Amino acid sequence: MDYEQFLLAAAKPNRMVSEDADLHQVLSCFYQYDDPSCTRWLHLMARGSGNIPQPFSFQCAAAPEDTVMLIFMTRGALHLDRNEQTVSVSAGQFLIYPCDQPFSFASQVLPCAFETYVITGQSLALYKPLLKHHYVYASKDYPILRFRLDDLSSIPGQLSPSGLIEMNRCLTDILSVFATLAAPEQSALSTRTLPAYLIAMHNFIQTDCSGEFSLSECEELYSVSRYRLCREYKEAYGISPLQDYNACRMRQAEKLLTSDLQIQEVSRQVGYENVNHFIHLFRKATGMTPGKFRQMERAGKF
Repeated sequence: MDYEQFLLAAAKPNRMVSEDADLHQVLSCFYQYDDPSCTRWLHLMARGSGNIPQPFSFQCAAAPEDTVMLIFMTRGALHLDRNEQTVSVSAGQFLIYPCDQPFSFASQVLPCAFETYVITGQSLALYKPLLKHHYVYASKDYPILRFRLDDLSSIPGQLSPSGLIEMNRCLTDILSVFATLAAPEQSALSTRTLPAYLIAMHNFIQTDCSGEFSLSECEELYSVSRYRLCREYKEAYGISPLQDYNACRMRQAEKLLTSDLQIQEVSRQVGYENVNHFIHLFRKATGMTPGKFRQMERAGKF
């Protein structure tokens, strides 16, 4: 299916609200899949990062029942209406929203800045009983969701087989969290407060990934054994500390590759003196070499 044409036909801007409204302000990356078997996997129709200063409104037709929209607000607020039921999502919140009925989607507090992900796939039916209503959650309470969205946004638009598997894994993690939170019996994830040392280690990894990461130093700094740190970190964030650190390096590398820096300099700035090792890790993470990534980014293919 040509998801871009499908979504453009399904979402009509309300010209009485804004003459400039365009769905591409909300969804900037549309996916096409050559292998029809991909419909069995969880995958994205489209995603985008909107930053819209003016009022806007869209009327959206019903999508196939195996479709949901995930929104993460970073600024302002949106409201969505269907069957005279309104839900609002504001800065710092996630919203999971089923798209199997017509609905409207509009600005509420300006300026609006948010990320949007349109998710589909036959296996979404497994989550449908628990995602038949909308749900709103504060991002600070569920850091694993923020981390998984970062992972999802780093997957290139031109998907390799390994990219589709990674996309399915990220979406499975995300929907599993929402489905668990929506279940009548809430899991420990919904009520547990993360220890301060885990939050501190996570913040360090997310903000400084150019040096060396040492579990021994973390063990000494937090007075917690490295084995416990690894176990609890993976339970909280769905990934080991070292994998998280390397993933952050790759995301930083992607940003630097949009500049004019030489690949050797990008490698050094993200902490790899051996450029061949960096190229190998980047290719493993993204399915392409840094040079190919830069070429496709400059050609506007992301």
